[in-house]
Amino acid sequence: MSDVSEKLKILKNTAIKDLEKKFGENSYFFGDKKIPKVPLVCSSGSLSLDTALCIGGFPEGRIIEIGGQESSGKSTLTLINIAEVQKSDKLCAYIDAEQSFDPVWAARMGVDVDKLLVTQPDTAEEAFEQLYAILDSGVVSYIVVDSTNSLIPKRLFEGEVGDASMGLAARILSQELPKVRTKCTNTKCTVVFLSQVRSKIGGYGNPDVIGIGNAMKFYASIRIKTSKAELEKDDGDQGQSSVDVIMNIFKNKVGVPYKKASFTLLTGLDGKYGIDNIKEIIEYAVRYEIVKKAGAWFTFESDRFQGMANIRKYFEENPSQLNRIKSIVMEKLQKEREELQTIAANTNFDNELDKAIEENSEGKTRKRRTKETVEEAPVVLDESKISEGEVVEE
Repeated sequence: MSDVSEKLKILKNTAIKDLEKKFGENSYFFGDKKIPKVPLVCSSGSLSLDTALCIGGFPEGRIIEIGGQESSGKSTLTLINIAEVQKSDKLCAYIDAEQSFDPVWAARMGVDVDKLLVTQPDTAEEAFEQLYAILDSGVVSYIVVDSTNSLIPKRLFEGEVGDASMGLAARILSQELPKVRTKCTNTKCTVVFLSQVRSKIGGYGNPDVIGIGNAMKFYASIRIKTSKAELEKDDGDQGQSSVDVIMNIFKNKVGVPYKKASFTLLTGLDGKYGIDNIKEIIEYAVRYEIVKKAGAWFTFESDRFQGMANIRKYFEENPSQLNRIKSIVMEKLQKEREELQTIAANTNFDNELDKAIEENSEGKTRKRRTKETVEEAPVVLDESKISEGEVVEE
C-alpha cells in the first residue's frame, strides 16, 4: 500500500482514535492540530541576550542552566528576570540552596520581595521535594534553584568526613531531572538551575566543568556559560562602577546555539543598578545606523558627542528621544526574529538544493587514482659517439 492518503486514513481510524480515547484530545499533534510556537515567560532584561536567544527571551515550561565564574552575574540575571516576570502579575520562587539570598540586593534589582517565595533547603532531597511542591501548585511561573553544586545529598550531609560519596549528587540529579522536565511542561513553569564552575583533574582539553554530572546537558533546553571581562583598575575608594558580562549560549533548543551576548552590569554607583539598557540601545542604534559612529565620536541627528559617556548622558536627560530610538530598535529586532522563525514555503526547494550541490561539488570531485602501466621505451645508443675506453690495470 503505497498511497499516502490511504495510510493517513488508517492512522486516523486506528492510532489517533486510540490516543484520544486513552489520553485525551490534547495528547497529540497532527494535521491541523499543530505544535504552538514557543511562548516566552519573560525577557532576559538584556537586548543582546534576547537577540542571542533568537526568540526574545527565556521560554516557558523549560529547564534552563546558567553556569559560570563567581561574581559573573548569574544570580543577578535571575533576579532581573524575576522582576520582569512579576511585572506580568505572575508568581516566582527562589530555592536558595546556597543560603545566600539578599533581599536588599533583590529589591534593588526591581524584585517585589514580599511576593517572592524563598526557601532554604539543607539537602538535595529536601530541595527537590520543595521544588515539586511549588510546581504542583500550578500557579508559579518562574523558579530559580541556586545552585546545583550546593545540593548536598542527605547521606553526605549526615555522614562523617571521609565517607565515600562518589557520584551521589550526580545520581540524584539524573533521577530527578526527568520528573522536573515533565512537571515544567504540564505546569508551564520555567525552572532555572544555577551552576558553578569546577576544574577536573588531569585529562585533555578544557578543564572547566559546569554543574554536577551529565544529566543537565540533556534535560536543559538552554545552557549558558557566563564570564566577566577584565575589571578596570580603580585606585579610589568607590570600587568598581560596572562589570562587563559575556554570555556564551552553547545549547539552545529554541533557536540557533553557539551565539554570544554581552552587556554591562551596573553595581550601584550614583544609585544605578542592573543591566545598562541605555548603553545597549545606543549600541543597537549604531548597528542600525540610527546613530552614526566615527571613531570615538557619536552623531545623533544634528548633535555630536565624544565618547559613550557623553551620548549616554544626553539620552538620560532626554528620555523622549531615548524612547523614540528604542521603539525603532525593538521594531527592527522583532522583524529579524520573525524572519528567523518563519519557514518560507518554496515548491522548487528540491531543485534548488540539487543545483546548489552541483555548484559546490563542481570541480571538487575527487576521482580514484588508477594504476597505469607505463611501457619502457627501448634505449638506443649512438655508436658514433662512443669512444674506446682505456683499460686501466689495477
